[in-house]
Amino acid sequence: MRHLVELAGDLALLGVPARIAKLLLRLADPDGWVPEDVTQQEIAEMTGTVRQVANRVIAELAHLGVLELERGHIRVVDRARLAAQIGEGQTE
Repeated sequence: MRHLVELAGDLALLGVPARIAKLLLRLADPDGWVPEDVTQQEIAEMTGTVRQVANRVIAELAHLGVLELERGHIRVVDRARLAAQIGEGQTE
């Protein structure tokens, strides 16, 4: 239930890139790895978007050097810059 309340608030206040950044920070282990059983489709569903948009956001974050993508695995390599995406993603 708490997850649904948090998602509703995030949908109202955060853009898609910020919601994805927040989720990846929450899912990543101390070494930055997102569990390999979490698919980009599931990331999309957990952030209230579609897979194509989630894929595009993840690819852009990788291009910026915030994430690394290795054979379908996601690794957060710059937590500070990823966290900054949340603040930048506030909707007006």
